[in-house]
Amino acid sequence: MRGRAAALVPCLAALLLTSCGAEKPVAKPFEFSAEFSRSLPPDLTEGSPARVAGIQVGTVAAVQRSEGGGVVTVRLESKFGPTPIRADASAKVRARIFLEGAWFIDVDPGTRGAEPLPNGGRVPGTVSRLRPPAVRLPARPERGSR
Repeated sequence: MRGRAAALVPCLAALLLTSCGAEKPVAKPFEFSAEFSRSLPPDLTEGSPARVAGIQVGTVAAVQRSEGGGVVTVRLESKFGPTPIRADASAKVRARIFLEGAWFIDVDPGTRGAEPLPNGGRVPGTVSRLRPPAVRLPARPERGSR
């Protein structure tokens, strides 16, 4: 009987801690680099969001610009568990919606059959148009035109 109670105490303590809002232990963030052969926009900076399927799963940790290209280091810190990045993954610099401004990294995590990308690995990257598309507002109708 005493052995069962001794085994039950740690389980109850863990349940109590998780139900009271204690922080869960966070795994070491996963980092990878994306290499771009086209110049990067100046507004892509450290702290810019990184998204997978439209959900923010991390941020840009570093940007190294070079002549006609650069390397961006992405740090994934998903609250929903680890984001599997595969060896055939890719990254694209995209413009955020007009009212948001700035840029983000759109990560394609690769296909399920591919090998996992090791922490610190490198994937190819592309850059979308360097200027976000301008929003055209309809012309104001002249008085008396209706």
